[in-house]
Amino acid sequence: MDSLFDKLRKDTELREMHINGSKAGDYIKELKRYENKEQYQLRKDTLISNRGLYAALLKDVDTCFSATGGSRIIEGNKENEIKSSINNVDGYRSLRRYIKDVVKTRFFTDPNGLIFLEINPETKKPYPTIKSVKSIKACERDGRQVKWVVFFTDKKHDENDVFRYVDGTIDILFTIETDKENSLKITPIEDGYKNEFNGNVPAIIIGTVENYTLDSFGSMIDDGLDVAMRYMDTMSIKNVFKYLHGFPVYWQIIGSKHKCKTCNGVGAIRSDNSEKPISCPSCNGTGYVLTKDVSDIIGLKPPQNNQPKLAPDVAGYVTPPVEISEEFRTELNYLRSAIELSFWGTMKIGDKSETATGRFIDLQPVNDKLDSITDAFEETENIYAELLAAFYQAKNIVININYGRRFIIERPDSLLKRYEEAKTGAVPETTLDYLLETFYYSEFRNNERLLSYYVKLLRLEPYPHNSISEVNNFYVSKEMANRKKYFSQYVKELDIADVIKIEPVKFWADFDKKYPIEKDIEQPIIN
Repeated sequence: MDSLFDKLRKDTELREMHINGSKAGDYIKELKRYENKEQYQLRKDTLISNRGLYAALLKDVDTCFSATGGSRIIEGNKENEIKSSINNVDGYRSLRRYIKDVVKTRFFTDPNGLIFLEINPETKKPYPTIKSVKSIKACERDGRQVKWVVFFTDKKHDENDVFRYVDGTIDILFTIETDKENSLKITPIEDGYKNEFNGNVPAIIIGTVENYTLDSFGSMIDDGLDVAMRYMDTMSIKNVFKYLHGFPVYWQIIGSKHKCKTCNGVGAIRSDNSEKPISCPSCNGTGYVLTKDVSDIIGLKPPQNNQPKLAPDVAGYVTPPVEISEEFRTELNYLRSAIELSFWGTMKIGDKSETATGRFIDLQPVNDKLDSITDAFEETENIYAELLAAFYQAKNIVININYGRRFIIERPDSLLKRYEEAKTGAVPETTLDYLLETFYYSEFRNNERLLSYYVKLLRLEPYPHNSISEVNNFYVSKEMANRKKYFSQYVKELDIADVIKIEPVKFWADFDKKYPIEKDIEQPIIN
């Protein structure tokens, strides 16, 4: 058991290095026969971790929390207590926000860690904590739930390490000693506490990717870790090349004017404290002053008779080869794409009109991956709610929490472009409704108020995909034509909150009073 958890801890530290950038220098190994000690140290000192790489890779995972749809049903005895605990798990966050802020990253770095419910001694209510696999000495699991677990603690008792044991009945501290016969002696150091979760260990294993070889959980990023290590190595070598060979080297033809005045061009001077000459400190023994400032000039006499023309070949720069830097960039882009492919099942591309993040070539594998991640977070909420039901001793309780599955991956400008292109073709109105609504969900994914407002306007406006002049050429009623004509003007007079909550019947009744039908309207009408 110890050897298994030793490996799981090392695996977690490796993932944390890539995603959080922690202790990245410890993973850079010296390339013997290819670099000296100074170059190796320079690689470590100038190292750029993979933190930014993985921040960009996993950015779209947040879509799991902004996807529309979903539901939450908690009905039965003690439902109010359960709902209250889910809506406020730690004093200021809902359970879903806690999963996004705290659990999400650990889902990728620490899949064998636990979400563990502790009891607040003041409120006597449960709240979530994270127990990293690095704090677990041993445990037995049943799926994503736990039968028993032993934690390390930072406590000592009679100079012995203190451990914490939790199962379905008790929560207790104990020590482990070796007696004279080399047998293990387990000694409780207190009476312990009764488990208050009705026979359940209040813990949820964070990960969901089964590793059947080790009887544990892996991470969705594991397939790309080898390539990610190569990416960081390549980046470190690129940095060394830039610092050692990336600066242009200045050269200049030297003459009598460049002679060192201190040693008169000899390169050595006599010292009062030494009988032998010493290297000139002004020119470092070269005999010439090779430094310059911006006020220096190079004076050239005009060539006489058959003298060769020197200008402009009297000074210049040795510039580093651009091809090597380009090759580094090509290699890094290739490795980045390989990491994307290992996680998302597709890659991003970009053109001159797009940002550096680009867009996915194929959205289907992206949606499939997001669906799998959403399954994990959704299951976590359901198990958490069931543990709360056990704590509150709820009976005949129905718990069914579902996340939304309408993932908006494309950027707003890309979606708007698709909508505008569709408007010019023979596309059904329902398709245009869908495309415009999808644009709104992407544009206002972090502003629920404006999202509700614009979606409501889409539902209310007559012929939302046509201009007033276009509608005037349709065979529509006078009432419909009048509503189209003054719709935009009317909604500007209303408060956003009023538009969101108003019923369509009430909206149009108020509109018709404000803007009655014009008698002289001229258009082809069918009554």
